[in-house]
Amino acid sequence: MKGCKFAALSKSQIEFKDWSSDSKQMVVSASRHYIHLYSPDIINKSILDLQINLIIH
Repeated sequence: MKGCKFAALSKSQIEFKDWSSDSKQMVVSASRHYIHLYSPDIINKSILDLQINLIIH
């Protein structure tokens, strides 16, 4: 990422993922800020995967 602002943002995103021992992070490059509006299929699949994972474990 270019610039100091983006480097800090990238670092904070990495640290945010570390808040949980069971976390997942992905970059959806084709989406914009409001990912739930522009890529709802990604959000829906992630929620369903989480539910399935909770049921299994």
